[in-house]
Amino acid sequence: MDQKINTAENFFNIPDNSWVVNASAGISVQYGKFIYKIHDQKIIFRGDWAKEVGRK
Repeated sequence: MDQKINTAENFFNIPDNSWVVNASAGISVQYGKFIYKIHDQKIIFRGDWAKEVGRK
């Protein structure tokens, strides 16, 4: 079938003096005239880093 797969990875360092990190991602899936947007955003506060890394 006509399939398209896109992948991307980004790595970045979080400075030691940062108190909050905002991670977000999104994609729009289109089939004909139908468009569905999938997105999520997570705000991580200092002190919760390990909890978020271990989340499943």
